[in-house]
Amino acid sequence: MIPLKTVAVVDDREDNLDAIQSILYLANYRVFACQSVCAFEQGLTKLRPDLMIIDIHLGPEDGRLLCRRLKQQPHLAQVPVLLLSARPGFVEAELNNTVPMPSWRSLTTWIACWHLLKSWPEPHTDPIVFLSNTC
Repeated sequence: MIPLKTVAVVDDREDNLDAIQSILYLANYRVFACQSVCAFEQGLTKLRPDLMIIDIHLGPEDGRLLCRRLKQQPHLAQVPVLLLSARPGFVEAELNNTVPMPSWRSLTTWIACWHLLKSWPEPHTDPIVFLSNTC
């Protein structure tokens, strides 16, 4: 049996978090999900996910700063990151690829490509997330 891949998700909006969790569960991923940055960081001290999905606008916290902090931890340095934002163009210059959200169908496509190809798909006409492998 192939072990389940683990995806760690942090989003302060419960509706977004529920949608992302549902997509990942249906695609047979193990999910570690949090609405709070503190709980997310605490959980990641003991977990090395295969992918992290981080909302850029986490209430008072900036998801890009969280990403940078996490990438400084040796066990998380090579973990790919999807940065989500509802504001198209918000951080385009800083990231590898940019796409607006929400389009949950497209999120499923991106995650499936990552899982199957171990690489990110090229941006296409129906993109959905800000994507960064480096923060």
